[in-house]
Amino acid sequence: MARAHELCGHFGTPRTILVDSLDGDVHRTYGGLPNMSWVLDRTGHVLFKGGWTAAADVRRAVEIALSLRGNEPPHGPLAPYYQEWLLPRATPYLSAQ
Repeated sequence: MARAHELCGHFGTPRTILVDSLDGDVHRTYGGLPNMSWVLDRTGHVLFKGGWTAAADVRRAVEIALSLRGNEPPHGPLAPYYQEWLLPRATPYLSAQ
């Protein structure tokens, strides 16, 4: 918890920093994959979930979340939808054979 407070102070972030238990209870609840990142709205709804996260993906999700905050489209409230991208990534564990 002290490190989370230190992080907030160091970067001056207004965001809430969430800390999982040392056993990774929340990590396992939300999929258990390595390097997971989540962007949640003010009500706790998931806006972005990324495995093997790239910083640019998280940045884009936060930008979209901020642009939507307090704005309702003229045709009514936004409804969540599911989208999944399967992008190739280089890995040292796979070799071309």
